[in-house]
Amino acid sequence: MTTYIMKRVLSIIPTMLGVAVLVFLMVHMIPGDPARAIGGLEADAAQLEAIRQDLGLHEPLHIQFFDFVTGALRGDFGRSFSTGVPVTQEIFSRMPHTFKLALAGISLSVVIGLTAGVVAAQHHQRPLDNIVMVAAMFGVSMPSFWFGLMLIVIFAVTLGWFPTSGSGSPSHLVLPAMALGIRAAAILARLTRSSMLDVMKSDFVRTARGKGLSESVITLKHVLRNSLIPVVTIVGLQFGALLAGTVIIEQVFAWPGIGRLLIRSLMARDFPMVQGTILYIALAFVLVNLVVDLFYSVLDPRIQYN
Repeated sequence: MTTYIMKRVLSIIPTMLGVAVLVFLMVHMIPGDPARAIGGLEADAAQLEAIRQDLGLHEPLHIQFFDFVTGALRGDFGRSFSTGVPVTQEIFSRMPHTFKLALAGISLSVVIGLTAGVVAAQHHQRPLDNIVMVAAMFGVSMPSFWFGLMLIVIFAVTLGWFPTSGSGSPSHLVLPAMALGIRAAAILARLTRSSMLDVMKSDFVRTARGKGLSESVITLKHVLRNSLIPVVTIVGLQFGALLAGTVIIEQVFAWPGIGRLLIRSLMARDFPMVQGTILYIALAFVLVNLVVDLFYSVLDPRIQYN
């Protein structure tokens, strides 16, 4: 197990290096001049050049990339072009908000998705199964930002049950978590149903029925547990996707996380902040998948990491 974990941790290094290269190149392909964004329309050529000198933008790209990578290895992504605040400090101040939102979204999606999938599998080819699958199809198809706006209109503006934006209380978390988790819930419902239907055809399920076990015991203790490995894989991937997906939802609900920070930094051509934010999201995604892989052995003791 220890050797496997060490290999997985070491494999993170080339992965993050590849992400760093892609992020650096894409950021420098963004149209617009950061110096002009900082100096404004009234700045002349001499002032713009002074700003570029101060920010290090006058250096060749390979020098800028080397400085970026060496700084990232030390955990230093430089300072924001817009505010002058260290990038790491700004990200750490907003990361808890994003993780709280992503965790609430994935928790909601797991509860709804697993419940709906189990119900659909138990009522296979019956009206309830069809209703769940139609609802799941709509959940997969709906854009999260549109669903978020509909939630605001119905539950915040019309009914007044929840605030429209911001953070600070548990009620602020409800609508963005629902908007963020609905698509993941639909995916989990469809996958749970499919996985459970496959397991229900197994010999040990027929044996359990032959022993006279109740359907609830068979479903929860035998069928569901043996169906969870592909579901757990998707939960891990969806959690990583939700971390990235908060970019849109945080903008819709004015949630003070790194997604909203990323949008603001892109608009301001704030290269260090954009690069640092994306790298932190990528690292979180990789670490989540490592945890999911290790959790397999808990679900199925037959899985051993050598």
